[in-house]
Amino acid sequence: MPALWSGYIDKMTFLERMINIVLYNIHLIKPTMPSFGNLVAIYLMDYPIPIASNAILCGGLAARPVNSLISKIETFVEKSKDDLVIVAFEKGYGISMDILDFSVNELVDNINEVVHNSNFMFSIKNASEIFHSRPQTPTQKEAYWIDLVTKYGTEHFRPASLDIQWYSYFMVDVYLIYILGLGFVVYSFKLFLKFCIKICCRKKNAKEKLH
Repeated sequence: MPALWSGYIDKMTFLERMINIVLYNIHLIKPTMPSFGNLVAIYLMDYPIPIASNAILCGGLAARPVNSLISKIETFVEKSKDDLVIVAFEKGYGISMDILDFSVNELVDNINEVVHNSNFMFSIKNASEIFHSRPQTPTQKEAYWIDLVTKYGTEHFRPASLDIQWYSYFMVDVYLIYILGLGFVVYSFKLFLKFCIKICCRKKNAKEKLH
């Protein structure tokens, strides 16, 4: 799972995974509620993430019914000969670019790719259908959970991770026991081999003395 603000996608190289795990652990130094970015995430615009039961994702709260364009923009759209460019983010809805480092040719090539590649239009239409097929709107979902918490409190939602020490949360104590146990087994096996070698050497020396 990509760490927040890492800029990575769910398919990462080995180096990206090394950097991502560091960033991810920084976010988890103290187990708390999920970040604001995760709370407002839409499952269509984010990656599957493990999340505690006391956090409810309500992505799409800012979404509103489409309003008609102002006359000047509507006229521009209707008279456009070469289609329009829709800016979108992640999940195959657009092409990612570094806003601080790109060339004109790169921008033009990406615009042409988005305009003429039907996969982008298919992806965004499919995502829109999935988003609107939910049984509750984001506002209805938010209202339901707020009402539930108001009536019954949050104790039954509280995860145990909020009440344990950091070394227990990261299972440092468990890994330490495993490492010590493995070290003991290796050390014992080493002593056993030395003992077997000594026995073999004694028998060999005894045979040589007899001859």
